[in-house]
Amino acid sequence: MAKTKWITAIGSTALDILFYTPEGSVIKNSKNRLSPKLLAFEHAAKIHGSEMHFMGGGSAANAATTFARMGLQPALLTSVGADSIGDECLSRLRNEQIATTLVQRIESSRTNTSFIVNRLPKHDHVIFVYHGAADYLKCDDATLRRIATPWIYLTALHGTWRSNLKNIYNRVRQRSLKIVWNPGIEQLAAGSKVLRP
Repeated sequence: MAKTKWITAIGSTALDILFYTPEGSVIKNSKNRLSPKLLAFEHAAKIHGSEMHFMGGGSAANAATTFARMGLQPALLTSVGADSIGDECLSRLRNEQIATTLVQRIESSRTNTSFIVNRLPKHDHVIFVYHGAADYLKCDDATLRRIATPWIYLTALHGTWRSNLKNIYNRVRQRSLKIVWNPGIEQLAAGSKVLRP
């Protein structure tokens, strides 16, 4: 008997590359209260790693993975590039039993990627983020009509997020869907008037 699909996660999918090294230094930065510490490496040096891992990432993909491991068999509305990283992300999602029929392949952009440098032994880190295909996620009426779950888990949105958000709210009202939202930095900066349904 097939499990019931309970929730659709909407947002980004990425490949996270985790690089671990004992090299580098943490420097105090008293000139900027928003950046009190800096992670520094020698200019033009070759930095040797002790470990490297490739993991699935992205706010919506991470949420969908959690839901799948809880037995909820989620769907995922996201976008990835038409590249090998996108192929890898889709393979990882399918291995987790996440429905990928709503995934959009973006020909003109590459899949989101994060490069996370961890300095051992204390795990001081910095994250380099490339937002590619996530900027082109399309949540138009035709796409949203394909959502067949009673719940939506909405994560950080990018690109044309204001029109996507308006369309999502309209669909939630039309179908009396339930929605949980974990907004991103762009949404929080826009303020409550923009975010209110």
